[in-house]
Order: sequence, then C-alpha cells, then structure tokens
Amino acid sequence: MTEADIIQLIRDLDSAAERAILAELALLLGSSHQGSQLKLDDLQALSQPARSVFNQLCELLGTRARQPFSPTTTSTLLAILTTTQQA
Repeated sequence: MTEADIIQLIRDLDSAAERAILAELALLLGSSHQGSQLKLDDLQALSQPARSVFNQLCELLGTRARQPFSPTTTSTLLAILTTTQQA
C-alpha cells in the first residue's frame, strides 16, 4: 500500500462526507495538519467501504515509522478535503 493507493481509495468512495473525513484523518495522522473538526461520532458513522479505507490508511501509517506524507500527498489530501467541504 502506498500513499497514492490511499488517495485513490479515498477518491473512490461514493460519499463526499466520508471522503472528507478520511482525507482529514489522513492529514492528521500522516502530516502536521492542524485544526481538525473530526469527532468520534464521525468515525463511528463510516460505511463499510470507508472503514476498509481507514484500515488501509492505518496499515500504511504503521509501516512508515512516523515519516510524514510527501508534500504531494499532503497537497492532494488537502485538495480532497477542501473540494468536499465546498460541495
């Protein structure tokens, strides 16, 4: 699993709200993004496909040994989050 794989999995989700939640979560866990609006209820409400993406994200982060996401991945996740919040 790579950063590009996670981005594609997030983009493939049908729900814009779930794309935003997972993009924000990825930013929080994989970079120095600040200012999260996530709540535990948001994570508990994820559909099964979104939970699968969350699990893949956790696996990726576990293999990275606390290395931050690349600037490209961070920018792409911010774009997903921004686009979804504006919709």
